[in-house]
This record gives sequence, C-alpha cells and structure tokens, in this order.
Amino acid sequence: LAYQGEILTPSRCGRMDQACAFGSRPVLMGFDGDLLDTRELRVQRPLHYVVVDLHATKDTMRILASLNRCFPRPQNDVERGVVELLGPINKRIVERASVLLEQG
Repeated sequence: LAYQGEILTPSRCGRMDQACAFGSRPVLMGFDGDLLDTRELRVQRPLHYVVVDLHATKDTMRILASLNRCFPRPQNDVERGVVELLGPINKRIVERASVLLEQG
C-alpha cells in the first residue's frame, strides 16, 4: 500500500517508505527490480541517530531522473560508476554493516 501511494506522487520516490510497516524494529531491506527481500536485524546495542537539517533545497524529481538514466544500461563512465556504486559496492557495505550491527 505504501508503495502504491509513493508511485502516485510526482517525485515517485520509490519503495523506502515501506520500512514504516515494520515499526521500530531494524530491518534490512533488499530491492531487486520489483522484488523486495526483508530480514529483521538483531542488533546487540541501542541505535543512536543524528538528525540534521542542512537548510537546503533539493530537486527530488531531477535527482531521480538522473539516477534513472543510469539504469538498466549506463551510457557513459559516470553512469557506469553510479551503477557500480549503487550496486556491488553498496551491497558489500550494507552486508558488512549489518554483520557489525548484529555482532554489537
């Protein structure tokens, strides 16, 4: 339901708001096209957050349009770098971070 609401907005932000359905439990969410995989993280210590307001504006529609140009077939080195960064590099970072969170 959250995703359906998301795609009706002009910015078409995506699927991250679905995390709200899990409440206050930390959940690892993996996205692959239309597939969504979830796994509850069993963290050993309390999580502490820093929330910052940068007092800046952003153009979400422009950002997403730029990202969407990179997928599924990047056309130049910058787009290939974005695909690499948001794909395998990001996956390694997230996997390592989730292990560390669960180890405490």
